[in-house]
Amino acid sequence: MNLTITVPTEQAIPIAVYLFTMMVLGILGNGTVLYSSIRYNALKFDKVSVALVRNLAIADLCSSCANFIPFVTFAARKWVFGRWLCNSPVRSISIKLCISVNVMIVILIAVHRLRCVLHPFHSPSTKAANIIIGLIWSVAVIGWGIYDISTYSASEELLFVPEIGYCIKKKLHAIVFVVQVFNAMVTLLILVLNLALLVVALRFSRRRGGDNRHSHHKAVLTISLVSGIFIISYCIPCIVISAVPSTLLPMSLMWSVNTVANPIVYTLTNKRFGRYVRSLLRGVFCIGGEEAIEGRI
Repeated sequence: MNLTITVPTEQAIPIAVYLFTMMVLGILGNGTVLYSSIRYNALKFDKVSVALVRNLAIADLCSSCANFIPFVTFAARKWVFGRWLCNSPVRSISIKLCISVNVMIVILIAVHRLRCVLHPFHSPSTKAANIIIGLIWSVAVIGWGIYDISTYSASEELLFVPEIGYCIKKKLHAIVFVVQVFNAMVTLLILVLNLALLVVALRFSRRRGGDNRHSHHKAVLTISLVSGIFIISYCIPCIVISAVPSTLLPMSLMWSVNTVANPIVYTLTNKRFGRYVRSLLRGVFCIGGEEAIEGRI
């Protein structure tokens, strides 16, 4: 099996730099979201939204770490991790797990916000939300785990995709591709429909009046940006790849954008989190430490 990528060196090095940058930014950004929301309660959302955002950050953090393998592959211009890692159920499960959980959490965030707008005086149960989140992770881990372990074979024929430096089981390649495209199309329809309903619901809430209109508008702006970025960086690339296979490399590079963009969205749309990030940056370059950060939030 030829394990050398087909991308020319003058293109492979910039791609490796891009993947490394996205990996570092994704780890720092999503790590900041998790630490700040736990240590300082820096996310000004309701408790259910905070739980969803934290789990989305965990999935994005794992996806960012997964960029290490294609980064090394493009930097070396060949697969250097051996047959075991290419065929490893652990690696296969972790990649599909991150994608599956990411998709479901984004949908849950959008649906939860719509529910808050439609029923502003009904507080959702945090316990029920945590149970649903736990079920999502459990089903993803168990489902993909059972499938990958049951189909594992040390002598199985492997497929190396030279355009993107990706190694996968040959018989699993088509299945994963079909599942990805199906997920992208279904997610796209759900998010677009949900955003349309949110706009309609906000108009009705504006007519009714109420004290929560401003907070609803800011929350809807946040989820609109998160959903829009997810559609642009994941849903559309998956559909484009299925229609035009020659776009595999540029479209697959778009997937990393989603893991980096969410912390930036929170910084711009959530004042409390934005203050924490600015205080954190001052703490990194100036004197003050955590006491200064706590005083500014």
